[in-house]
Amino acid sequence: MKPQVSLNIICAGECMIELRSTCGGNQDSNLYRSGFAGDALNFSVYLKRLYNDSHIKFLSAIGSDSISKKMHDFFSIEGIDTSLIARSRKKTIGLYTIENDQMGERYFTYWRSDSAARQMFHLIDEDLFEHAIKSADYFYFTGITLAIIDQSSREKLFWTAKQFTEKGKKVIFDPNYRPHLWDRKEDAMEQIKRGYRSCNILLSSIQDERLLWKSSSLDDVLNNLLRYQIDEIVLTNGAGVITGNVNGKQLQIIPVKPLSIIDTTAAGDGFNAGYIASRHAGNSPELSIRAASKQAALIVASAGAVITN
Repeated sequence: MKPQVSLNIICAGECMIELRSTCGGNQDSNLYRSGFAGDALNFSVYLKRLYNDSHIKFLSAIGSDSISKKMHDFFSIEGIDTSLIARSRKKTIGLYTIENDQMGERYFTYWRSDSAARQMFHLIDEDLFEHAIKSADYFYFTGITLAIIDQSSREKLFWTAKQFTEKGKKVIFDPNYRPHLWDRKEDAMEQIKRGYRSCNILLSSIQDERLLWKSSSLDDVLNNLLRYQIDEIVLTNGAGVITGNVNGKQLQIIPVKPLSIIDTTAAGDGFNAGYIASRHAGNSPELSIRAASKQAALIVASAGAVITN
């Protein structure tokens, strides 16, 4: 059996309290089950589970209160390195509720506008961060990460991405476009374009790309992205065909059909983790897309963003 090559990555993002409705469609029920989740954190957890010899540093900020401590403990239990998680004395973590319809589609309500994570680049220990950049092979961020931080923090994030690409390392970007997080769509478009220019692996979806750019066809979506000369592009499409363009080679892969669809939350995050774990292990883009799709199928068949291991 081929030995694993160590995977070292920094993932920048926000983790929140997740309150998931347990009413099962009964609107009169107000029972919720709590957990911890967030797109970059979901990716981190699934990547650690899929690739045992991985060193995942989660870059974020939390509070100094008891619920923040519980979140910190959750990171440690999942094997996530917490050395880049800053502590705020004045702010705490965000929260969201999630409800699902009978098709498994999810609906969110957020309380995150003043969360500690928005200050991650202001609170980070600079010496620890610079050392982490030197030792990591990958840097992962999303459009949600870009949306919640201020402009000076975005400059620091893109500076970080540049440190990786200039040294031949990998930068992974998922636009994960959420319109309600941005004051203006034009701001989102500008920052996401910078994300395209900063990455060499783009993991997105047809739905997000069409929502952003009003593209009328798959060809339009791909042609728009190919202008940025990204080495690896993978686009999910719900239950539809997954499209890729890796070093100029176009791919089309039929996704794995889930046994059931209970909750689609974090399916994309799990897909991304499955793809990166497989690619780092030396597998082809085709095999890696299939492995990623299998992981996503497992996630949608269970409730919550981070399913039971």
